[in-house]
Amino acid sequence: MFKSLFTMLLAVFSLCLASPANSAIINIIDDYTSAHAQVTYDPGAVSNPGTTLSTFSGPLFPSALFTGYTLVSERTAIVPIDDAYFYTASYGVVNDAFLSYEYYRFSIVLGNLTSSVPGATGNASAETDLNLRFQVMEGDSSMDLYAAMEGASPVSLTLFDETAGVAITSLAPYFDHEAAYEVTLFDGHIYSLTGSLYAFTHVSGDPASNFGFKFYDELAVAAVPEPRQW
Repeated sequence: MFKSLFTMLLAVFSLCLASPANSAIINIIDDYTSAHAQVTYDPGAVSNPGTTLSTFSGPLFPSALFTGYTLVSERTAIVPIDDAYFYTASYGVVNDAFLSYEYYRFSIVLGNLTSSVPGATGNASAETDLNLRFQVMEGDSSMDLYAAMEGASPVSLTLFDETAGVAITSLAPYFDHEAAYEVTLFDGHIYSLTGSLYAFTHVSGDPASNFGFKFYDELAVAAVPEPRQW
């Protein structure tokens, strides 16, 4: 059921893996991501109406090492016909963040495991919001970004140079397309990276979307100043 966008992005990964590393440091200043995966069956003829919800909130680089997450929500509805027969309908949602080909990937996939069943109404949804601020230290650096959309599932990834006060890029591909961008990061500049994924479906279809980014230098977490330095 769940579709994959690895094939669409293979060319992007191949090009990026050949890029040389620099000697700068990516100093993480702020790091917060929230995500959910939810499946709901409405009250009615189904045997088990209700909601299955998985959530994540917090930093993904608590010690400059990526932790990631995997949220899975599944729910099956049984619709009785008579004493001997019944219909079965199921939803499945996967929302995850993981490291692949040196990319930090964020992906959501929704699906209906069976055809529409009379009396079994509900929905599945997933959402991810990434907020990451970092400063480049000890030399210029670079990073790669991509975003891909499959079906009617909006995706966006925006990089903003706070020091220069300019938006570097904003990736928001349309239906069944992907976008990629290679960025030069300047020494001493502070950047904010925001990413968003959203998908919603009723009893049919399996929308999906994902985005990712890759740093070419070592990550570090900004040191908290002593009280006398505040």
